[in-house]
Amino acid sequence: MKNLSADEEKYFLEELLRKKKDRNWDWETTEQKIDYITEFRELKDEDLEAFDYYSKKILTQAKQELQKKVQKGIYVKDEKWFSFSDVKYENIWCDFEDTIKKEKWSKERRELVVNQSEDIVNFLNNPRSIDDSVVKGLVYGNVQSGKTAHIAALISMYASVGCRLVIVFSGVTKNLRLQTQNRLINDLQIDKRGRFLLLTSETDLLGKNAQSIEWLFNGNQVLLGVFKKSPAALRRLKQYLQRRNSATIYHKKQILIIDDECDQYSVNVKPQKYDFDEEDYADFLKNGTDKKSFEEYKSSINKFLVEIANLFPRLSFVGFTATPFANVLNEPPSKNSLYPKDFIYPLDSDKKYFGTQKVFASLYENPEEPDLTMNCIKTYSSSEMSNNFEIEESLQRAVIYFLLATSCKYCRDLKGHSSMLINLSARIFDHFHYAQIVEEFLFDIKTNFFEYENLFKEVWDEEKNKNSFEVVKELFSYSESDEKFYKIFEYDDLKENLKIVLKKCEVRVDNSASPKLSRLNYDTDKSNVFIVVGGNTLSRGITLEGLVVSYFDRGEKGKKNYDTLLQMGRWFGYRVHYEDLVRVFCTEVMADYFFDLAEIEEELHEQLQNYNFETTPNDLSVKIRLLPNLQITRKTAMQNAKLAYINYSGQQPQTVFFPRDDKDWLLYNQTETKNFLNSLGKNYSFKNGMYLFENISIQKIKDHIQKINIHEKNKICNKKLLLSFLDEAQKKDFLTQWNVVVMTNKEGENFKISDNLPEVKLVERSEFDRKQDDNIAYLKAVTFSKNILVDTDIYEKVNTEKSIPLFIARHKYFESRNEKDKGLMLIYPINKNSRVKKNTNNRIPLNAAEHIISHTFIFPTSDKINQDVYVSLPIENDAN
Repeated sequence: MKNLSADEEKYFLEELLRKKKDRNWDWETTEQKIDYITEFRELKDEDLEAFDYYSKKILTQAKQELQKKVQKGIYVKDEKWFSFSDVKYENIWCDFEDTIKKEKWSKERRELVVNQSEDIVNFLNNPRSIDDSVVKGLVYGNVQSGKTAHIAALISMYASVGCRLVIVFSGVTKNLRLQTQNRLINDLQIDKRGRFLLLTSETDLLGKNAQSIEWLFNGNQVLLGVFKKSPAALRRLKQYLQRRNSATIYHKKQILIIDDECDQYSVNVKPQKYDFDEEDYADFLKNGTDKKSFEEYKSSINKFLVEIANLFPRLSFVGFTATPFANVLNEPPSKNSLYPKDFIYPLDSDKKYFGTQKVFASLYENPEEPDLTMNCIKTYSSSEMSNNFEIEESLQRAVIYFLLATSCKYCRDLKGHSSMLINLSARIFDHFHYAQIVEEFLFDIKTNFFEYENLFKEVWDEEKNKNSFEVVKELFSYSESDEKFYKIFEYDDLKENLKIVLKKCEVRVDNSASPKLSRLNYDTDKSNVFIVVGGNTLSRGITLEGLVVSYFDRGEKGKKNYDTLLQMGRWFGYRVHYEDLVRVFCTEVMADYFFDLAEIEEELHEQLQNYNFETTPNDLSVKIRLLPNLQITRKTAMQNAKLAYINYSGQQPQTVFFPRDDKDWLLYNQTETKNFLNSLGKNYSFKNGMYLFENISIQKIKDHIQKINIHEKNKICNKKLLLSFLDEAQKKDFLTQWNVVVMTNKEGENFKISDNLPEVKLVERSEFDRKQDDNIAYLKAVTFSKNILVDTDIYEKVNTEKSIPLFIARHKYFESRNEKDKGLMLIYPINKNSRVKKNTNNRIPLNAAEHIISHTFIFPTSDKINQDVYVSLPIENDAN
C-alpha cells in the first residue's frame, strides 16, 4: 500500500467514499471495483500509518468490513453468521479449551484451529435460524495433520450455538471407531462434564432397549454417537433414528454429521450399468424416487449414508479427508449423493507440521533463494524380497538407524513411544515373511552385538548431521532457545540408551489376519519401541506413535492411486523435537511418485484457496492433474468423472527438467534459440534489466516450440499441450501477439545467445536433489512470479510475489494502453556450472554438459482455450 501513487490513493479512497454514500452498496461490489484489493485485504496496521488521519479511518473501516467475510475455499455463503467470540465463554467450548491447555498446545496451533473451525462453522446452517436446509461440505487437510482436533473443535463450537445431535462416522474397523470415540471423549471431556450424552458404547451397538431418540431430544444434553462405517452398523443406526412417534421430531433441530476419512468406503463404488439412458439416470440422481433403482446403483455403505442424511430436514454434512480425489470425482451433486455441493475448505497446517513441502519444497519457491527442506529421503534399489530369506542391506541399515535414532531421542529425554514402519506389500503372507526376517536380524544383533558395532557407528556417523538445527529452526519456526532440544550425540554417548532400546524393541504385524493380542497396541503406562510391518491397515486412520523411520515400497504390478500412496505416507505429521531424525527409505520410483504427488497436493490446495466469492462446488468442479503411471483413485470411485481441461490462462508453465549429460541435446536448444532470436531482428529494447522483443506473432512462437527439445518429464510445460493450446488460441484470434524477453544476470559469465544481442550474463540455477541417479537435472523453479510483468512499465511498482494479483495487474496494464493481452515468453540461459548457495540444503551443483536454455510461458487470463490433462466431475448447475 505504501507504494501507491498519490493518484492511485485518491482513486482508492474516492471509490470507498462513493460506495459508502450509496445506500445499496456492499463490500463485495467494492472489491470488484478496487484495483489494489488484494493488497488492501492484506493491509497491515503499520501500513495504515502511511495515510493521513481521515484516509486511515476510512481504510481501517474498510479493512474490518472485508475481514468479516469468509475468504478461503469454495463455498456458498460469504457472510459470517457466527463469531468465535459468541462461544468462547460457553461451557461446551470451555471444556474443549481445558483440554487444549492440558495438552499444552502452542498459541499458534490454538489460534489456527480456532480460526479455521470458525470459518467452517460459518459454512454450516445457523441452528438458530427458522429455515430448514441441507448443507454438504468437505474439509481437506494434510495426512496426519491433526484433523481430529479440528473435528473436536467444530463439534464444540457448533454444539455451543444450538446443534442438538452429532453423528460421527469413523473407519471401517472396531479399532479405528473406538480410537476416534476415545479421542472425542477426552477432547470434549464427555466423561467428566456431562454436557454431551454418548449414544455409542465401546462396542458401537444401539441395542433394542436403547432410549428413544425422541425422548433424548427433550433433554438438555447434546447427543453424540461415533459409528463404524459398516452396513450392519449403519442399518442399526438408520432403524434407531426412524423409531419415533412424531414425524416432525427432527424439524427445527440442527443435526451435524461428520464423515471422517470420507473418501474411504463412503463414496459410491457400485458399477454403473446404465440400463437406461443418461437423461433418465440424471433424473434418478436428482430426484431419487425409484427405490429399486436407488439400491441397484448404490453401494451398501454409500446407500445407508445417503438414507441417514435424508432423514433430516435441517442437516450439515461435513466430510473430512486428506485425499479428497474420490469425493470430488464420484457423483454429481443431488439429493442422493454426498458430493460437497456447498463448500470445500482446505485446512492450513500448523508450522510444526512435517509435510510434503518440508521434504520436497514448494512448487512456487523463489528460484534464486530456494526453500530449505528436510534431508530425510534415502533411496534403495527395488526388490520384491518375496522369496528372499536374507535381509537386504538397505533394510539392515534402516533398522540399525531406527535403533540409533530412538536412542538419540532417549538422550534428548524423549522417552515416549518410538516406531518404525515397514510397508512393502498389500499381501498378508508377505507381512509375516518380512516380520520373520526382521525378527531374526534383531535377534542376531542382540546376541552378537560386537559383530555389528562398526556398522552401527558407520550408520550414525553418516546420518547424525544430515539436518542442522538451523534448518529445523527455519522450517518449523523454532527460536534460538530451542536448540537445546536438538543436541547431536556421538555414538559412544548413545550406547547406554541403545541397550535399553534393543531390549524393548519388538516386531509387530498389523493386518486383518493378525491375532488381536499381537496387533499394534501402544501401552499407555510405558513407552513402546515397535517395528511395525503391515500394509493397508497401516495406511488409514491408525497413528504410528513416535514414527521415526519408514521403509517403504509398493512394487506390485498395476497403477498406483494418488490417494493410496499419500495415505501411506505416515511419516507426515508432528515430530516435535526429533524432526531432524526422521528418515524415509524408499525406491527411486516411489521417491519420484512422491515428488509428483507433492506438486499435485500443492496445486489442489492452491486451487481451493483461490476460488472467488461467488463460486461454489455446485457451480464449478475441482480439476485434478493426471500423472503418467499413476491413477487418481480407484476406478469405481470415479466412474462419472470425465477428462476435463487445463486452461493455461493465468499460468506460467516452465521447463525444469533437462538431460544433464546429453551435450548434443543441450547444444541443439542453444542453436535453435539463437536462430529464433536472430529471426527477430535487432528491434529490441533493454527494459527492466532484460532484453525485450515486442509484438512477435503467435506463429513464430509456435514454430520455436515445435523445434526446441522439451524433456518428457516436464508434465505441465508439455510440448504437445502447448502447441494444441496455441492452435486453439490462434483459431479464436487470441494471443496473436507475444513479447519475448531474454533474461540476464547483473553479473556472471558472458554468453552469446544471439548475433543481434550483446552478450548476456548467464543465470545461476542449481539442481534440486531428487535423490535420483538418472542424469536428469531438475531445477524445480526457474522464474520469479514477479517476472509476469517484466515486459511492462509497472514491473518496479508492484511489490507482491503472488501470481494472481500479478496477472490482474498485467491485464490492466494492457487494457490501459488499449491493447489486447499479450503472451510472454521468457528465455533463461542457465550456467552449466551453477553452484549451490550456502543457505540451501536440498540443492546440488548443476554440472551440466552444456549451458541450459530454459523457457517460461506467461499466458494471460482467459477462459477461451482449454486442453486435456485434468480430470473433473461434470456439474449440472440446476442440481439440488
